[in-house]
Amino acid sequence: MYTGSLGDVQGLNIVVEAADLLRQRADFGIVFVGSGVAEQSLRADVASKGLDNFRFLGMWPLDRMSEILALGDVQLVMLRDLPLFRRTLPSKVQSTLAAGHPIIGAVAGDVATIIDASGAGTTVPPESAVELAEAIDRMSRMVVRDRARLGQTGRAYYERELGRDLGGAKLEHVLKEVANGR
Repeated sequence: MYTGSLGDVQGLNIVVEAADLLRQRADFGIVFVGSGVAEQSLRADVASKGLDNFRFLGMWPLDRMSEILALGDVQLVMLRDLPLFRRTLPSKVQSTLAAGHPIIGAVAGDVATIIDASGAGTTVPPESAVELAEAIDRMSRMVVRDRARLGQTGRAYYERELGRDLGGAKLEHVLKEVANGR
C-alpha cells in the first residue's frame, strides 16, 4: 500500500513497473490511497499494461487513515532521488513506524537511513523497479508473524528515537544550541 500524494516527485511510476514485473503473482496487489498531479498518468499506465494487481482508492478522510493503513500488509515510501530529498523525512515515515507497520522504501538519504536503522523493513534505490519488485516479492512471501515483527521493531525504534516527548526534547536542545551560537 502507498498512501499520500500521487505526485511526480514520488517516482510512483516505479511502483507500476514493479507491479508489472510481479503480474504473475495471483496473491499480490498494490493499492494507492490518495490523489495528485500524477494520478491520471499512473492510472493510464496501469490500464495500458492491463494490470489487475493494482487498485486506486482515491482520497480518504484523515480521521480514517489508521483504519486504511491497517488494511495494508506493507507500506511503501517513495521519493525520487533528488538532492532536496536526501535531507527530508516525510511524516509518513514516522506515522508508519509509530503505527507498527513494515516499510519498503524506494528512497535515498536520511529516509533510507531511518528505515534501515529502524529495522522496520528494507530500502531499495529510488529508480529501480527491479529491486523494488524483488523487495515486494520477498516481503509478501514472509509469514505474517515475521512481517508483524518488522512492524514491532519499527514501533520500538519510533518510541526510542522519534517519539513525541523525545522529539520535543531534541528540538529544545537544538534551539538552545542555536541560541547560544553553537
